[in-house]
Amino acid sequence: KTESINKNKYDSACPCGLFVRMSEEVAGPDLLRKLREIMFVINHGPSIYKKNSHILSIPEPMVKTLSDNHLKGYIEIAKAQGIVCLIEENMKAACEYGADGTLISDIEQIEQARHSLGPEAIVGLRCRKDIDLAETAISKGADFVTFHTANGSLPDPKIAAVWSTLSDIP
Repeated sequence: KTESINKNKYDSACPCGLFVRMSEEVAGPDLLRKLREIMFVINHGPSIYKKNSHILSIPEPMVKTLSDNHLKGYIEIAKAQGIVCLIEENMKAACEYGADGTLISDIEQIEQARHSLGPEAIVGLRCRKDIDLAETAISKGADFVTFHTANGSLPDPKIAAVWSTLSDIP
């Protein structure tokens, strides 16, 4: 009975999977092998997730570090596996390399990102701990927002509580 209650509770929720953020620490000769292994595990075997519910996010410093061929290859492999690929803070690279979207920090760039990447692109905004900024971002066309602190610690849980009452946007 508990299983059916829990299942029904999540029936209307969007399928949100893993958010894999690449970093310079993992860049190296084993990166492609590790990404392939992660994607294999994600897409094989029983899962409640559908394709395109997982995200590979490539931070802007890695765009500068990786060769064009490597970056294109990582994006192509991810997309072939049904994994959404975002390039952070670099709309030009997201367009050039065929990423599915971007995660940016400047609210003034939302419309530019939507125009540059197209109406189907995924555009997210980093909102620090600012709920008003997040509401404005959604009204300007952001698909999702993130809340974070400068030092990488978790934000105050009250932010999640307030956001979940204000919006159904993830």
